[in-house]
Amino acid sequence: MLVVGGDGALHGVLDHVADTDLVFGLIPAGTGNDTARSLDIPVKDVDAAVEVVLAGHVRTIDLARADNAYVATVVASGFDSKVNERANAMTWPRGNMRYNIAIVKGARQRSHPCRSTSSLDGVTIHREAMLVAVGNGPSFGGGLRICEGAKIDDGLLDVVIINPVSKGKFLRVFPQPYRGTHTTLPEFERHRVREVTLSSPGIVAYGDGERLERCR
Repeated sequence: MLVVGGDGALHGVLDHVADTDLVFGLIPAGTGNDTARSLDIPVKDVDAAVEVVLAGHVRTIDLARADNAYVATVVASGFDSKVNERANAMTWPRGNMRYNIAIVKGARQRSHPCRSTSSLDGVTIHREAMLVAVGNGPSFGGGLRICEGAKIDDGLLDVVIINPVSKGKFLRVFPQPYRGTHTTLPEFERHRVREVTLSSPGIVAYGDGERLERCR
């Protein structure tokens, strides 16, 4: 099987390849292409990506299961899922610049922390947070490495919580997640677990950039 597209296109076939021996190739041609980034597939050179497929390199990866959907990259809930909604509604520009614009627009608006309750391998925590992201891989939104350090084949989920931060500070540190250096901020919190139950009233979760369900 060969998938030509972005994270959303791949998301649409995960049900058919999960828990099977089916081998598929990925040619990144979408907006974010974060699965390809996690797999070191060139995202700006189609010929190089095709060469990876033709060379027959095979790698087994993990998938996260979010209710009735498999997710390869990140499940977003909070400010990050609102960014997904904005970006998906935009028709211009193409590529990850769409996410950059959606982030800046969101930051300019008054954004209240979201109430969330998370069960992390059975341990319950309560937070008023800007976002809670569950990463099978490290990035979403075209290279936004919100779950920096997450590995797509380590059998673990990286749960990242960004605790409340002022609008001014947010705008100052905005470039850091693209470099993965935001992990040193005091508002950054990470847990590595195998199972997560997340409740965040009024928030719609996104996985692989696709709308999932409300976080109950």
